[in-house]
Amino acid sequence: MLVATAALLAAGAAGTAVAQDQIVSDTQPNPNCDAGAATHDDIQDAVDAASAGDTIVVCPGTYNEAVTVDESVRIVADKPDSTATADLTVLRDVDGNGTAFDVQADDVSIEGFAITNYSDAGVAAAATASTDIAGLNVNRTAVNESGTGVSLSADSGTLSDATVDTVALSSNQEGIELATQNAGTVTGVEVSEALVNESDVGVLLDGSTGTLSDTRIERADIGSTEGNAVAGVEIAAGSASNYDNVTVTKSLVRNNGDGVLVDSAVGTDLTRSDVNVSYNLIRNNGVGVQNDNPNTVFDARLNYWGDSSGPSSATSSDLEDPVLGVAANGNGDSVSEGQSGVSNVRFAPSIGGKRSCEDGQHVDPVPDETVETDFEGETLGGPATDFVGVCVWDRSILPLRSTSASAAQSILNIPTFVDTEDGQVPINRQELNVHEKNQQVNVTYEETTGANTTRYANQDGQVLVARVTGQGLDDSASVDDLFSADFNALSGSGTFGTDSVEFVAVENVTLDSDGTLPSGVQFTPSDGGAYVAVLTANEVGEGYALENGNLTGNVHKNDITAIGFEAIAVRETASTADPGNGQLSPNDPEVYTGSSVDFDVDAGFNDGNFTHAVVLYNEDNFTDSTLVIDVNGSFDSGDLTLDNGTLKGTLTGPDGTTENVTIEVDGPLEGLLNNVTVAGGFTIIDSDAAAITSAERSETVTIDTSGFQSNGTYRYVHAANASDGRFSTSDGTIEVVCQSIPQGVDTNNNGEIDTLEILTAIDTYWRVDEPVPDTCGKTIPTLDQNGQPGILTLIDDFWRPGTEVTY
Repeated sequence: MLVATAALLAAGAAGTAVAQDQIVSDTQPNPNCDAGAATHDDIQDAVDAASAGDTIVVCPGTYNEAVTVDESVRIVADKPDSTATADLTVLRDVDGNGTAFDVQADDVSIEGFAITNYSDAGVAAAATASTDIAGLNVNRTAVNESGTGVSLSADSGTLSDATVDTVALSSNQEGIELATQNAGTVTGVEVSEALVNESDVGVLLDGSTGTLSDTRIERADIGSTEGNAVAGVEIAAGSASNYDNVTVTKSLVRNNGDGVLVDSAVGTDLTRSDVNVSYNLIRNNGVGVQNDNPNTVFDARLNYWGDSSGPSSATSSDLEDPVLGVAANGNGDSVSEGQSGVSNVRFAPSIGGKRSCEDGQHVDPVPDETVETDFEGETLGGPATDFVGVCVWDRSILPLRSTSASAAQSILNIPTFVDTEDGQVPINRQELNVHEKNQQVNVTYEETTGANTTRYANQDGQVLVARVTGQGLDDSASVDDLFSADFNALSGSGTFGTDSVEFVAVENVTLDSDGTLPSGVQFTPSDGGAYVAVLTANEVGEGYALENGNLTGNVHKNDITAIGFEAIAVRETASTADPGNGQLSPNDPEVYTGSSVDFDVDAGFNDGNFTHAVVLYNEDNFTDSTLVIDVNGSFDSGDLTLDNGTLKGTLTGPDGTTENVTIEVDGPLEGLLNNVTVAGGFTIIDSDAAAITSAERSETVTIDTSGFQSNGTYRYVHAANASDGRFSTSDGTIEVVCQSIPQGVDTNNNGEIDTLEILTAIDTYWRVDEPVPDTCGKTIPTLDQNGQPGILTLIDDFWRPGTEVTY
């Protein structure tokens, strides 16, 4: 056992040089001692002869003594880095009594020893009312089969600034003991790289009637390979007033009866400012954390419980976290019960075990991938969704909106509904808004039909604003393409974002009693382009911070729900689109159906490569129609992706005529109308679109009106998209009017009907009930209003050449 233990300690001891003030050897001469000729036969004699600051080198051998160290000295083995049996410096009490090193002075260092069979302790330092102790260092030392491996205590006095580093403590009653009584104080203890194995209790913290403070145990392996340990970490007595900033972290606590045991004698709640047990791997214990006092709560948040699904319950039914109400229903180590159905261990949030989003109205956007990290030789890992607490409310696209009052351009929208399992829900978008850079944008969050925001009443949250800097969504239209998480599964430190987005604003908010933000949140975009605003509700934690265009924070400490999404179009400037081009009077913009309209367009800013697009549509038909989007048929709520980047919908015109349409997330109007483009026509509302790619700043775009079936006010919308994502927009209206039959016959537009035009009309309109070109789809009736044949009436009206055309 001693040889094996020495091997564990060797890594920290290579190349150690010592000042040889005193040399101890149990044999004379000792050819295996590098320090030279011995000056003492036993260690106690050397300590008695030493002065403060001396170094005592102890040659390899076995020393049967209990040493009282009452001088500030360094006691070091001759070969502290060797694992060979012949090189070990062993202290063994053949009678099994006492303490190997009883430290009673400041600034004592014990290094490189193998200690075994001491009934009290391997190394002990006990401050008293008459003797304070400071500066103890225990390094590269093994203690086996003894009462306590390392015992640091204070009875009325103060023990401070002790370091225990690179130690192996095996098969003892307690591995490490930190204890106070009678108002004693133990403070400033640092324990690291400690292997505590097969002891009844790995680490005993006993505040009792004193104070244990500013103590840190880090990178320890506390447990058993043979199942002999009763408790990994035991908090034996005291209350919150007896503990201050005591930390056990980054340690393995495994294969114990209880991973962490809080005795019933601990009379109050212990928070993380008292005893902080966090960022540990607690695995394969009988109970992960057992609090024996049902009336107190022990804080054990932010631990990994041996499985990415989180902790389980020590009872047959799931226990709830006493603060957050989260169920301990994972497959990891368990937590104990306090009051009925509620744990007396605060375990949420944990490392792993994030809440499920599958509650009927929430979905999980975290990528379906596995994360793993090494933790002191153990693997910590599992599905990323177990570690990143993010859910998306499936009604989040409804309540969050940029306001038309803050928009540079606002267009009335077609009444649009989403066809859900609960019926048709309006999308709450009465206008399509375009904002402008360097102008303030106001974003509000209001309750709307189908989105009951009161479920988030009074919650703290954040509004996150990002600018799409890359190509944005790909053909899958997945949210994953815009946001991804890069985080450490152990520490939880993470960065959120991709090359496609730059976060530009983060604002902390508190929702009203009805779960809304009626006053909204304002931000001023400094660049044009497509923006995304996200409102999150903080289920756990305080959210994330803005750093260099990304979100940063700790995924273990935060669990958020995205409850609002809004795509915000921000133009560079206003474009111009003149529908005249010599055809229309600027003061009376009219065009006859069947004619082409040439729009002279200008982007309003410079770029080497533009795409110009113009849409012309009957505004009354547009606003009097309805669009129903079939979410269930084209949207995968499991991973927030669209089928081939599209949504399917049904358009119903003012007269009840229906048309199947496709709504795309990209296209020639990308960046316009809140990043949603309708593809495939909208023919029943009379609309047409045209685009020019690889264009100059100024171009002419031609719209054909031959398919229009109605006259009235038509709105045109122009968008100029630059290659770098910037764009400009403008809109206006023209009147589309239908020609009378004489106007249709006057094909050369000279104001008169000549013989050729009459013959052409007769030939064209010979068969009744055929459409008359350029007359909004009207046909020549079989009989006119006087009962005469329609064709004859036409011939009679136009028989004599020179008939004046009335406009």
